Amino acid sequence: MSLQRFKEEVKGRSLARTNRFIVEFGVPPLVQKDSYNLEMIQLFCETASIPGINIATQPNRSFGEQREIPYDRNFEPVTLNFYVDQAMTVKSFFDAWLDTVIDPTSRTINYYDEYVTDISITVLGLNDEKIYTIILYEAYPKNIQSINLDQNNKDI
Repeated sequence: MSLQRFKEEVKGRSLARTNRFIVEFGVPPLVQKDSYNLEMIQLFCETASIPGINIATQPNRSFGEQREIPYDRNFEPVTLNFYVDQAMTVKSFFDAWLDTVIDPTSRTINYYDEYVTDISITVLGLNDEKIYTIILYEAYPKNIQSINLDQNNKDI
């Protein structure tokens, strides 16, 4: 493949823009829907990752050389980063969602169907057309990162 041919392909097809995406999800049953502006929260998604897929293998020798035999598919964890509004609505929403997994007072673990929801990550084209969508079935937050507060920091 020549350099000229590569340039032609890039110009003709264009490359994926990693800054054009939408993250959409529902509200799990135990989170009070009316307390949060879900559309605003979804708009505040700063970064998202499309999970990688790995094939788990195990060595096996039936005859001759040892071979790696696949037995499962593993997915990498997905990280979503959100801007936090001044009223801390985004943080409150995810805190409430996390509290539906394990009640912070009683330490009771709720039923799985009560805290999971599907999340879709869609990559958009230059004209906002949907190019690629991945759906994360039965998703829930496992970790909420800390927010560092600093008197000298002027950043968001």
